[in-house]
Amino acid sequence: MIEISTIGFGSCLDTARPAPLLDRLAGARPDVCVLLGDNMYADTREEPKMRASYAALIAKPEFRRLWSLTRVLATWDDHDYGENDAGGDFPAKEMSLRAFRDLFRGGRDVGREGVYEATILGPPGRRVQFILLDTRYDRSPLTRSTSRRPGKGPYVADPDPSLRMLSETQWEWLEEQLGRKADVRVIASSIQVLADEHGFETWGNLPSERDRLYEMIERTGAEGVIFISGDRHHGEISRIERDGAYPLLDVTSSSFNRPRKPGEEPNARRVAGPFFAENYGWIEIDWEASQMRIELRGLQGLWHQLELPLATLRNPPQE
Repeated sequence: MIEISTIGFGSCLDTARPAPLLDRLAGARPDVCVLLGDNMYADTREEPKMRASYAALIAKPEFRRLWSLTRVLATWDDHDYGENDAGGDFPAKEMSLRAFRDLFRGGRDVGREGVYEATILGPPGRRVQFILLDTRYDRSPLTRSTSRRPGKGPYVADPDPSLRMLSETQWEWLEEQLGRKADVRVIASSIQVLADEHGFETWGNLPSERDRLYEMIERTGAEGVIFISGDRHHGEISRIERDGAYPLLDVTSSSFNRPRKPGEEPNARRVAGPFFAENYGWIEIDWEASQMRIELRGLQGLWHQLELPLATLRNPPQE
């Protein structure tokens, strides 16, 4: 059984632009690569255009090299789902699902509503679980701010407990996955989980759903969780502390070739970044030393490196 020691990840790939960083990622030969969404920019409700966008992705030499050199796992975000900030009320979501499934799942998962997926790789004692969430297919509409907020996006947190980030079916599936045996769990969310001040899309827009996520991790006793996310067109690392439990990290990597101009974006939970150039994320696990190294890399080399013992992602002993 293959041992997983290196994981690459990133988001936001414009197929009309050169993507030397994607080629750099392919050359690093990760054991697994996770694509976090906006894997191309289709922005359409028309199936021929959606499939043409996927064809452009497949034809891109940098993507073809990555595909040939490593195992690729993928979820989607709004622009490959079909429309900016779209959620469960997007009228063409079944069309988008068919197109995504044909490329990234080989036509599998027929009947599943959404692109969520999980797999566990590696031998006992060194098992890495990949949980790819779908934050689009069933997400409730977001609540817009009623006032101008310079430097912030259009959305505000809405505590209404009836609002959904995931369907009940996906929540039930997630609980089952968190109950499986794994030593490290990489949970991929197309949008940020921890950052919640900037007013753009984040789990913080639906605080009851994020609380449910935190509670489920705690209740199932799932250890080794680290979030990875994209969407924001910059790279950063966020962290929260939890009473009686290990801290949670969210490593945001965005984008492969569409970085945004530098500018302040509030995030009180940020421990590294933001990095505004092209970037991809890298996780390296030294199983012998029980250490993990998290990196954000760019064309000029390493942006940031964080090393932590794997024990950091374990709950403290009960007294």
